[in-house]
Amino acid sequence: MATNYDAAVNSFYLAYYGRPADPAGLAYWSQALAQNNGDFSAIVDAFSTSTEATDRFGSATPADRIADVYQQLFNRAPDQAGLDYWTKAIDSGTVSIADAAIQIMNGAQDTDAQLSTLRQEAAAQFTAAVAASGVPYDGSAAIDAARVLIAAVTPTTSAADITALVTATKSLVQTAHDNPEVIAALAGSGSLTTLLASSSGKADPVAMVEALASVGKAAATDTTALTTLKQGGGMAGIVDSLPAGTSLHDVTQAADQGGLTAVDNIVTPPAPVDTTPPAAPKVELVADTGSSATDHLTNDGQVKISGLEAGATWQYSVDGKTWHTGPAAGNTGTALLDTSATGDQTLHVRSTDAAGNVSATTTLQYTLKTAFVPTLALQGADGNDLTVTSLVTNTDNYWVSLHGAKGAAAVGFQVSATGADGTWTDAKDSDPLADGTHFIRYVVTDAAGNTAPSNALKIVMDHALPGAPAVQLVQDTGVSATDHFTSNGQVKVSGLDAAAAWSYSTDAGTTWTAGPAADTGGVALLDLGAGAHSLLVREFGQADGTETFGLGSLDYTVQAAVNARLAFQGTDGKDLAATSLLTNTDNYWVNLYGAKNAATVEFQLSDTGADGTWVGAKDSDPLADGTHFIRYVVTDLAGNTGTTNALEVDMDKTAPAAPTVSFVNDTGASATDHVTYAGQIQVDGIEAGATWQYTDDGIHWIPGTAPDTNGHATAWLTNGQHTLQVRVVDAAGNATTTSMPYTLEGEAPAAGLAFDHIAGGAQGGTQTALTKADLVFAYTGTIDAGASVNVQIGAGSFVTATGATIDATAKTVTLHDVDLSASDPMVTLSVTSLGGLSTYTTPVTIDGPFVSYSAQALDTGISLTSTQAGHAYLTDGGNASVQIGEAAAGTTTFGVQTTAVQGILGVGPSATVHTDNGITYALGTAGADTLSGQNVWGYDGDDHITALGTADNSDNHVTSAIYGGNGADTISATAGSSTFVYRAVQESTIVADGQAAHGFDVINVGTGSAAQATHMQVLDFGVKIDGFYTESAQTLSGTETGTELLGLINAAVHFQAAGKPEAAYVDFSGAAGTPGVHFLVVDVDGNGTIGAADYAVEIVGTLDLTRAYVTADTGHMLLTTA
Repeated sequence: MATNYDAAVNSFYLAYYGRPADPAGLAYWSQALAQNNGDFSAIVDAFSTSTEATDRFGSATPADRIADVYQQLFNRAPDQAGLDYWTKAIDSGTVSIADAAIQIMNGAQDTDAQLSTLRQEAAAQFTAAVAASGVPYDGSAAIDAARVLIAAVTPTTSAADITALVTATKSLVQTAHDNPEVIAALAGSGSLTTLLASSSGKADPVAMVEALASVGKAAATDTTALTTLKQGGGMAGIVDSLPAGTSLHDVTQAADQGGLTAVDNIVTPPAPVDTTPPAAPKVELVADTGSSATDHLTNDGQVKISGLEAGATWQYSVDGKTWHTGPAAGNTGTALLDTSATGDQTLHVRSTDAAGNVSATTTLQYTLKTAFVPTLALQGADGNDLTVTSLVTNTDNYWVSLHGAKGAAAVGFQVSATGADGTWTDAKDSDPLADGTHFIRYVVTDAAGNTAPSNALKIVMDHALPGAPAVQLVQDTGVSATDHFTSNGQVKVSGLDAAAAWSYSTDAGTTWTAGPAADTGGVALLDLGAGAHSLLVREFGQADGTETFGLGSLDYTVQAAVNARLAFQGTDGKDLAATSLLTNTDNYWVNLYGAKNAATVEFQLSDTGADGTWVGAKDSDPLADGTHFIRYVVTDLAGNTGTTNALEVDMDKTAPAAPTVSFVNDTGASATDHVTYAGQIQVDGIEAGATWQYTDDGIHWIPGTAPDTNGHATAWLTNGQHTLQVRVVDAAGNATTTSMPYTLEGEAPAAGLAFDHIAGGAQGGTQTALTKADLVFAYTGTIDAGASVNVQIGAGSFVTATGATIDATAKTVTLHDVDLSASDPMVTLSVTSLGGLSTYTTPVTIDGPFVSYSAQALDTGISLTSTQAGHAYLTDGGNASVQIGEAAAGTTTFGVQTTAVQGILGVGPSATVHTDNGITYALGTAGADTLSGQNVWGYDGDDHITALGTADNSDNHVTSAIYGGNGADTISATAGSSTFVYRAVQESTIVADGQAAHGFDVINVGTGSAAQATHMQVLDFGVKIDGFYTESAQTLSGTETGTELLGLINAAVHFQAAGKPEAAYVDFSGAAGTPGVHFLVVDVDGNGTIGAADYAVEIVGTLDLTRAYVTADTGHMLLTTA
């Protein structure tokens, strides 16, 4: 069982053994301490001689043991002074090692005490955890495992860390019990606690203990893994071998998920699989023999493949489909491939590394050309090759055709006198040949670098032969007779041999066309038509069986007609389709076509465009306003003359008339002051076909709406003070601008304008005793200069508020010396801006001086006597009031039943409560009312009336007067009040068809409680009563109708004075459980019975009937409460 010494024993285990207590030992030694009242001397000897102590500390010196205690408790070595002290004490026998351990633990201070406490808490939690879970905690391996918990607790260990450490250590202890070899394997060459002193253990002791628990658990069931763990240096070997970026948490996760194999994979990751393809090989010609080292044209078919990875093979394809393995590469990663196919080739090459990865494909396109044969031939008159191989000529402009040299890199010309090998010399084919025999050939080097000579041709040069044919225009019609510009395209070729053939070319000798036969004079005519021509003419003949040749030429231009055209030019430089132009400037632009290289160009004008009206002019001269037609007359170099089409130019340089600008509604003080709140303008006088724009800032021009047929348009302006500019632009672009300054008001002045106070009075107050006063109105907005102030008094018209002042700083408007003497005026103020916008106040009634009056309560109403006329009001005491009439000067009576209102009577120019010497008045309304006052009139019954008055029991000083209305009323007095006068208005029906007391007035006379002190009610029935009697009557059942009750009353009373009004108090007792009912009845007509002309009033409360009496002078009934 647990004792109070569990914590002390566990702490002793920590200090002495450096581990948590096992549950059995804890229970045993705690019980022993309890039996010895906590005296540790009872157990220290047993601890010192225990098997665990002997096995662990058998050869340790006292200094070693003191060092262990310090390490176990404080995680540090002892200071030298402390070590010397305790060693000396142990050596002298003063204390035992166990005693020293206890004293060192109990004497800990500061950080030592903090760490010792944390380790004691961890030990206590661990012992409790293994006891609760049943984990076996015995044996040396389990004890070594448990010491890891103590070593892992540091000064920064949190409560959560202790929980995690206890869980991990409990798992490690279980593993130690199941397979003790695991603990030794984990420790390696050291101990488990030394792992906590490593850098990894210090950095994260919780992670280290969790890793020990997970790795140990994984090794416990795997013999091979356990052996590997031992051979690998235990947990220290794993930690030391962790790659960078790998943590103890990774080790824990790996061990939990995949055992030690997964941990080994973290420590020694498997070699990565090579999935990277090798670089694409480089493919190039060994010798690019073409004219450029990069043109891929060669006569050498060897290809070099380089950049091959060691151990890789390579393949090639000539069609991209079928692949062949290439020869092995040398140490430098280079291989050679011989290709023999001539022509255009496409070679694809790729490599495959030892892992089987295939590179990207490299493609080489090249042309292999190994041989060619150029040929040379004389060219005939038709441009075709001649079969003869010799030519006799008198000109160096003979023609040959060289075949096989297209696209050649180089072509050389050679000359020989004999044509024999070794006699050929380089020359230029443009150089003239001397008279004599020559052999010519060309040496051609193709683009692939192959070189070959053409066949040779024999040229016999004889400048004495007849000359070349003459070529000239039949008629040169141009500006000059020798400029070769003409309108006549005929060409004369002369000097031809009648027997010879001739041909001509217009493309620099590329193609030749046979010419027509010459006449007997050796002349032929040729017409090539219009255009520019470069004409070559050649003649062929025979001399001694050998071809002869002569060449002539002529450059000329034939123009058959002038095709000139004129168009207006748009802003983009292109032609406009329009043939007429309205403009206000002479800088318009036209495009003239067909005049390039013209001999002359003339500008002409006409007013109508009709034939015979055109006159020469300068196109730079200005045009006057009006319609004009323009054109150009063009004479070309060939002498042809042509006239362009005509264009119409309508010149308008006159500005339009200025428009008239005004507001549609100029709401300001003047119809022309341009101050308004209506922002629509009207623009008049806009010229037909013109547009218009407007601006109020001089920068942003707004297009106006299209004007109507009368030249009228409108627009809306923006608020503020601006200068309006309006400009009209006519169809020709001429503009006229007019301006108008204006002010457009966007909001009314004096926003928030309202009555504020009477000068000298409180804010919001509307009462004053002055007959003239200043009225102050406040506003929140603005009032611009020039605004006017107007006032309306009563139902009159608004007039200028003469003398009114505006305080822009205080934001007030003040009306001065307002007359309040005649009546209470209703005042309305307005402020109007220059533009006509107005702001109005809510009408306010100003209370002038009060009217002096006197009031008297009558049975029939209220009588008012006043020296002035005034308004009579009833008010509820607040602001709500009803005017009941006008009190004229003198006396005015207000009837009770004609005024269906209630409240406190007031007379004066306002509804504020005014009373006559503090006396209040109330008038009932239709229906049930709750009324109170000193003078109260009921209206139609069912009213609840409370008399207000002061304590005065004298009939001559009655302080309340109550007038019951038609119907049943309930009348009472306030607590502590004195008498009130009950003036009953005769009931319309004294008996109703309801229960008892219905249809009767009810008077509450009090109950005798403290709230209703003894007081007296005075009842006034409008007649002088001569006698008063008290009568007792039978018991009521409580179900009597009014009629029955009236009969019972008449049966009970016994009036004695015939013909005189008398009163009686009738006391009806109630049935069992029913209160009694009491009536005061008055025989007004003195006929001895109570009828329709009489009164019957129910009395509620207790009366002192011995003190009830009728006054002799007034005949009033005086009732005193008990």
